[in-house]
Amino acid sequence: MKLYFDENFSKQLVEGFKAFQSGRPDEKLEVIYLCDEFGRGCADEEWIPKIGKQSSAKNKCVVLTQDTNIHRSQVQAELYQEHGVSFFFFYPPKKRPFKYWEWIEKVMKHWSEIKTILNSESKPFAYSIKPSAAKSQKMGNH
Repeated sequence: MKLYFDENFSKQLVEGFKAFQSGRPDEKLEVIYLCDEFGRGCADEEWIPKIGKQSSAKNKCVVLTQDTNIHRSQVQAELYQEHGVSFFFFYPPKKRPFKYWEWIEKVMKHWSEIKTILNSESKPFAYSIKPSAAKSQKMGNH
């Protein structure tokens, strides 16, 4: 399985999770920084289909993002559903953005749950992870 972090997450955060996950080779989960594969600023309409081509029943590709507009936009939501790409949407707090360490804590808090969902859900799926939520919530389709 491939787990992509989009460019809204810092490269250092992604490298940390890549290092943590490398100690668990039996889980066969590859952590990838989207910018490393597609470049910074790559349009969603460009990388979503490319990730979809890599995704299969044996090799799921999932994206972690803070860009909640992807799900709100009917065109983009249809795009990720059409190409079989699954998402976890991390919602930032409304009053102030998360600080660097808060993002690390937030992702780490949900890491085991994310991996459980990856292994149990059929694709494409979308989950939201809100700032104060103890668990992620499955999102409906457009």
